[in-house]
Amino acid sequence: MRWSVAVCGTVLSQRTMSLFRVIFAIIFPPLSVLDKGCGSVLIVLLLTLCGWVPGVIAALVILNKR
Repeated sequence: MRWSVAVCGTVLSQRTMSLFRVIFAIIFPPLSVLDKGCGSVLIVLLLTLCGWVPGVIAALVILNKR
């Protein structure tokens, strides 16, 4: 089943939204997992402070969970 989200009058498919989230996870990992809960944000923030690569990996793993 395919769903879409209306943003500012534009309809974006689930695939496009996922692509934006992945790009956002690479640019700034903690904000990409903001809707996944406070614990996820804190874990990704701490890993990002330790190094950018661990934070990106953690954000991508969290975003990959459904």
